[in-house]
Amino acid sequence: KPPANVRPQARGQHNVEYVIDGTNIMFCQHQKGVLARVLGLVDELDFRSIPFCVFFDASTRHHLNNNAEIEIYNHLIANDSDRFIEVPGGTQADDYILAYTRDDSRRKVITRDRYRDYTTKYGATTERVIPCVCANNTLLLPEINMEIPVPTITNK
Repeated sequence: KPPANVRPQARGQHNVEYVIDGTNIMFCQHQKGVLARVLGLVDELDFRSIPFCVFFDASTRHHLNNNAEIEIYNHLIANDSDRFIEVPGGTQADDYILAYTRDDSRRKVITRDRYRDYTTKYGATTERVIPCVCANNTLLLPEINMEIPVPTITNK
C-alpha cells in the first residue's frame, strides 16, 4: 500500500471540464483571499489530466494575502490566459462562468456559490455546480471524491 501522501495514479480520458470560480474558492473561510486554495485544486486537476479553467473577478489581485501570491496571480493571468481568466474591470466572474457553461453539459463549475440570483438569465444551475468547502486547510469536493490539502505560499 502506498504512503498516505502519495496521490492515486492519473486517470485517462475525462469527459468533463471543470470551470473554477477562482475568487469564490479563494475566500473560503477568510476575509483575505487565499490563492493557494485555487493552486492546490488546479495542481490536482492537472495531475489527473482533467481539463479546467479558472475565472477570477476583476478585483481579485487586490484581495491577495502577500506579494508572492500577487506575483503568481499576475504570472498566471499573463502567461496562461487560456486557463486563468480575469474578467473585465468592474465585473464579477459569475456571469462569464454561467455563460461559458450554459450550453455544454460537460462543463461543471467548482464553487461555493449556488448562483440563485442568475436562474432567470441562465436557467437552473444545480446540475452544473460541484459544491466545494474548506475545512482544516483542506478543500473538500465530495461529489467528485476529492480532498485537496491547501499548499502554503510564503512571502519572499
